[in-house]
Amino acid sequence: MSSDSRRFLLRRRTHSNHKQLDHLIGPLDSLIAYRRYLRGVGAFRLAAEAAVQRNIWPDFLSDWRPTLVASFILSDMEDLHETLPLVPSIGAVCSSSALMGLLYVMEGASLGAKMLAVQAETFGLTCDFGARHLNAQISSPQNWRIFLNHLESMPEFDIEEATSSATMMFDHAVASVARLDNARESRFG
Repeated sequence: MSSDSRRFLLRRRTHSNHKQLDHLIGPLDSLIAYRRYLRGVGAFRLAAEAAVQRNIWPDFLSDWRPTLVASFILSDMEDLHETLPLVPSIGAVCSSSALMGLLYVMEGASLGAKMLAVQAETFGLTCDFGARHLNAQISSPQNWRIFLNHLESMPEFDIEEATSSATMMFDHAVASVARLDNARESRFG
């Protein structure tokens, strides 16, 4: 895949947003950090998956669908006696290019899930308890590759719309985690 592929264009254009999210989440070096991550990713993914379902599915994606993990996150949260924070919803997007930007962020999360699953395992969290959503993301690595093929071959693509949508998704994820931190500070500050 060349460096001017749609994937790499999106990656370059959203690099700082992705870096901000990774920095905010930080390392999952304790069960407390994992629980914080789970609440943040839960708020984000439930909103993101609901947004995907509000869109008209483009013909060029045929029967491909993103890896949906919201139900697994809810089960993981139940295992750890966590509750889902309230987070504003994400609206439907206006075009196929914008939908692909949204899906780029959602499906791309599967790339880091393997490392997160290893970290979660050190706290006794597995595909059967507390880390189901990570297992769901890593159990079908071909889904990312199929998505990338669709991204590269879609008939009409607007990089600006895709970037705007992907940026909005990263911003929503950052806001989901930041709201947790702000709520915690106000309770204990």
